[in-house]
Amino acid sequence: MKTSNKILLGTFLTGMATVTLIHVALYARYKSGNIVALAGADNSQLESVSFPVIKFVSLDGLQNCTLIPADSMRLEIEKPNRSEVFFKQSGDTLFVSSDKHPGNKFFSGSPTYQPVKIFIPPTVENISSKYSTIKITGSPDSVKAPSFSFDLLNSALLVGDYAEHSGEVIAKEGVHLSLPGNADTATRYWNHLKIHGIARSDISISFNASVNDLEVNLWMGSMIENGAYFGKLTLEADKGSRLTLHGNNLKKATITSN
Repeated sequence: MKTSNKILLGTFLTGMATVTLIHVALYARYKSGNIVALAGADNSQLESVSFPVIKFVSLDGLQNCTLIPADSMRLEIEKPNRSEVFFKQSGDTLFVSSDKHPGNKFFSGSPTYQPVKIFIPPTVENISSKYSTIKITGSPDSVKAPSFSFDLLNSALLVGDYAEHSGEVIAKEGVHLSLPGNADTATRYWNHLKIHGIARSDISISFNASVNDLEVNLWMGSMIENGAYFGKLTLEADKGSRLTLHGNNLKKATITSN
């Protein structure tokens, strides 16, 4: 065999051997538990916890939290980074936090980007949020449109369907507010949204949102609606807040200063 052919054959065999060794090593790590499958591909990677009647929900330091209307209260957390999220029930209140001591009056944890989903039944009266980014999903059926009440402190609230890493992004002191990108264009419905936001709390409402009654009270915050529909729109804001309204929504809005 020619020397050049021997070199080519040797290189090929060495490459094959390397690939085989890598495959064997990765499989061994997978079997030992050092590598886990994606949560979306295997429901066993999700921790799902149900709760009895909850009236109040408190969120601290959650930068990737989705609230979904449902018939019963449930919390879902991906297991691989489960140690970043803590929760407890105290009476009729559910605390979910990146702080090791959820429910503390003063938040002392670091914000987490670990995905968290909370299924919210109609029995929940109020949701409070500190240093969090929350997305709330609506109903595709106007008859089943949910209602939510929020108290926000230095938090971002996204109302509607938003595509991750799409569109404009506003970053304010660790809070990332994603404006609509390649979002689902199907209309999503809400009956009544009551939102009180203070200390750099930002509200963004998707263009495909339809809200029967929206009440917003802001202090040093902002709200932008991207062509969403409102049956009734009541806004109260201080001079340090910013409101962005379009077309008919500006005409139908009742705006007062606090």
